[in-house]
Amino acid sequence: MYLKSMLNKVALYLVCAIIVLLLASAMDSSIAAENYSCSAEATRIPTADFEPKSLAFRDARQMRYVAGNIVIAGNGYFSATIRKQIAEGVAKTLNDYSGFADLSVSPVSGSPDRYGRERVNLFGEANQHWMQLDLVEAGLALVYPEDGAPKCLERLFEAERTARKNKAGVWQVPGLIMHSNDADWQKRAQSFQMVEGTLLSIGKTSSRYYLNFGDNWSEDFTVIVAKRNIKRFKMKYDDLKRLAGKKIRVRGWLIQDRGPLIELFHPGQIEIDIQ
Repeated sequence: MYLKSMLNKVALYLVCAIIVLLLASAMDSSIAAENYSCSAEATRIPTADFEPKSLAFRDARQMRYVAGNIVIAGNGYFSATIRKQIAEGVAKTLNDYSGFADLSVSPVSGSPDRYGRERVNLFGEANQHWMQLDLVEAGLALVYPEDGAPKCLERLFEAERTARKNKAGVWQVPGLIMHSNDADWQKRAQSFQMVEGTLLSIGKTSSRYYLNFGDNWSEDFTVIVAKRNIKRFKMKYDDLKRLAGKKIRVRGWLIQDRGPLIELFHPGQIEIDIQ
């Protein structure tokens, strides 16, 4: 009787272990399938040798790449402690990817960056890991929309919202998102920023559209969209003038042009439903 009872317990443990393994395998397969949908035209690469500060890397053939659709979350606004945490977290993530098998890259944009590097997504372990998603989810990188499948870009935004909710990485820093009337904006100039506020008006010239967040365009925060890029914005928003009066968030490189200014290249740089 005792032996039979022990055998039944062992059998139960084995069944439970098999179920756990099957569930884990199914989860891995599900993740791989989701990532596979974002890896169109993927190309296997043998290795990845990273430059952590720029999210650039080379493969064994010396082909040069850079991670697309994200930017490292770090600038002079953060304390030295936070910058160190971000640098260490990014370095650890990239080191993990250096050791992954089955690395592959898929193009994010049809054109290289200004340094001649191909902008790509990086996947590892048969698509079970997506580098951009991992970095954003950990609060180590922020979404910087370029190109690629819209549903994949939305996955990155969802990961960013999760990181913000969990106060992961840079999201532990109060005031990470700048307000459009921030008087200390010069401290953040020449860096990637997210800025939110009420869009007061929209004007245009022969070459660009102006999204004005204040009455004095020469001093207040302004966003510009070059007319050569306006078509892709109209595909999403129909008419930018419809955004006037709404509270929105924009993201991009903040520069000083008399007042603070960000230029938009991709409609994903504008968020309307913000909290």
